[in-house]
Amino acid sequence: MDAFYTNSRSTQKLNVGEEIRAVYLSALLKGKALEVYSRLPIKDAQDYEVLKDALLKRFNLTEEGFKQKFKTAKPEVNEAPGQFLARLERYLMTWIELAEVVQDFDGLQNLMVKEQYLESCSVPLAVFLRERKPEDLDQLARLAEQYLEAHANSKTALKKPEKEGFSSSSAFPHKKLETQSFRRTSPSKKTCFTCGKLGHMS
Repeated sequence: MDAFYTNSRSTQKLNVGEEIRAVYLSALLKGKALEVYSRLPIKDAQDYEVLKDALLKRFNLTEEGFKQKFKTAKPEVNEAPGQFLARLERYLMTWIELAEVVQDFDGLQNLMVKEQYLESCSVPLAVFLRERKPEDLDQLARLAEQYLEAHANSKTALKKPEKEGFSSSSAFPHKKLETQSFRRTSPSKKTCFTCGKLGHMS
């Protein structure tokens, strides 16, 4: 479906209205892409941006999708090294474009450092940060610190303080002693096999 992404971009360059671009794009669709188009409400199917977004999400042609393509791509059967390198380059450049970062050294550096941080932190924190789409590393750091502080406080608040001198392990310590004392002083229920009386053994 990489070809679809290229076609959708080419229709965007046409100097026509949104509804006409949707018609142009729908004429290029086939198979599963055509199914996505046919299942959309008529109003959405005539909206180029809505149609394009639905198709891109269906085939994972998003920022996250191209990032995964770039990181996990393997040479295909009969694919020459040059062709594979060109495909990797296309995945990377599309990922950068969809990430909406400045396409210079600083922009690429921020993207790489951000992704490395997101992959190394906890999953809940990574989801929190991805949902907020920080624009730079400073904003990423502020959001991460905000999340960690908020969750650290919530964990502390959830802990129930134990009452002074009372805990589940030390509650009623005298009760255990009384039980042990009772067991030591209680008369035995064993029957003497000589006289037949309780409380002692011959």
